[in-house]
Amino acid sequence: MKILLLADVTSAHTQKWVEALDATENIELGLFTLTQPVAEGYTFRLKKTSIFSGLSFAETGLFLGNLLPKVQYLKVIPYLTQVIKTFKPDVLHAHYATSYGLLGALSRKHPFMISVWGSDIYDFPHEGFLNKYIIKYNLSRADLIGSTSKVMKKETERYAPNKPIFVTPFGIDSRVFYPKKAA
Repeated sequence: MKILLLADVTSAHTQKWVEALDATENIELGLFTLTQPVAEGYTFRLKKTSIFSGLSFAETGLFLGNLLPKVQYLKVIPYLTQVIKTFKPDVLHAHYATSYGLLGALSRKHPFMISVWGSDIYDFPHEGFLNKYIIKYNLSRADLIGSTSKVMKKETERYAPNKPIFVTPFGIDSRVFYPKKAA
């Protein structure tokens, strides 16, 4: 299976996802990012992941405030379309429902999954009418939505009431690991 992640390579969460999937036997992974890896050694730890980058906010003039960059993501769509045609992923998976979610939604590639991370659901939609529209649009284009908690799933349902949302928790399973009762 081929998966193309849309995510910020400088995020520790993205790096953990990439490293885990890179080590999975039957997955060929691609990572589309708008940033360059910070640690030079990071890409050398990966055995089979293709990283598609070269476009940073500074290079493309995308960083102009809060909402305007989302509109200017349109400049990146031709490059993403080219990457999708070349890499030919079976699944497109955006991490973060606003920025990379918008890129995925505009690419029109299916199946398309969005993983919400927190501020994209809790803060972004409350910053104005257009932000709320963007988040609803992005989630409406997704075939599947992932959340890392039940409470965030509930918040996401406000913007995507008829979409399947799966909880993929991270952290410690408290049903397995719990403090022993004092004797």
